[in-house]
Amino acid sequence: MSTANFIKISDDFEGYDTASLSVPYHYENDLDKVIIPYGLIQDRIEKIAKDIVLDSFGEPITAVCILKGGYKFCSDLLDKINVVNRLQAKGSAPVKLEFVRIKSYVNEKSSGTVEIIDGASLDESIWYDNFV
Repeated sequence: MSTANFIKISDDFEGYDTASLSVPYHYENDLDKVIIPYGLIQDRIEKIAKDIVLDSFGEPITAVCILKGGYKFCSDLLDKINVVNRLQAKGSAPVKLEFVRIKSYVNEKSSGTVEIIDGASLDESIWYDNFV
């Protein structure tokens, strides 16, 4: 994948003024700037969804959601995959969802390793003969 597919935000970018964006009321007093607007995030998720569907060539797609922090992203991504999938002229690919919980911190400090702590339905067979 070329770097043309990425959006770079420079380290010195101060963000967008909240007056020019739609900011939820409960955040109005807490935010001065927005670094990445919601619409941009949603657009990039849609682009990732299109890339996944096109790269799968109609093969079954298995999404692995990392709980709990990845749930919202995974949900948005799967919604967009399903929309793109339905619009494919060559037919849609079946989509399967798996969940896994991981742990890499002990007492607020990184352990340096990632441990799968839950994912009963997650066995090694999903990594083979599937587009994950």
